[in-house]
Amino acid sequence: MNGLLNSMYRYPGSSTYKMSAEELRELLSLVPVWIYIALLIVCLLLGVICTIAYWKIFEKAGEDGWKILIPLYNSYIIAKIVYGNGWKFLFSLIPIIRYIFPIMLLVRMAQAYGKSTGFGILNVFFPEIGLLLLGFGKCDYEGPIYSFM
Repeated sequence: MNGLLNSMYRYPGSSTYKMSAEELRELLSLVPVWIYIALLIVCLLLGVICTIAYWKIFEKAGEDGWKILIPLYNSYIIAKIVYGNGWKFLFSLIPIIRYIFPIMLLVRMAQAYGKSTGFGILNVFFPEIGLLLLGFGKCDYEGPIYSFM
């Protein structure tokens, strides 16, 4: 490892540096391969779980579940379920608002299904748990929340 760090500064002032195969192997050997594989499996499982949960959430709101599989259309449908106006998903394209809008969307989604703001905050920090509870829980869709954001 020490040789790798020292070799990175071999060419002061050079904008390019080509790492040798040995240095690359040394860098990659710092983390065992099974950690990468485990992380990949966990990420895939979380993606599948969220997709299934959103499918059930869509069906509770009277939408077809397959709509979650279409990338931008699903954002439109989520905004339509939560706010009543699907075009509000365009707020996620505005530079500063794009960081606030998903948080408000998850809190308002909890409210649209009759849950409290506290549940919406759980939905923000642990979306997998919150979405599963909304999709498979006993809550019913009460209708959109009419607010600006």
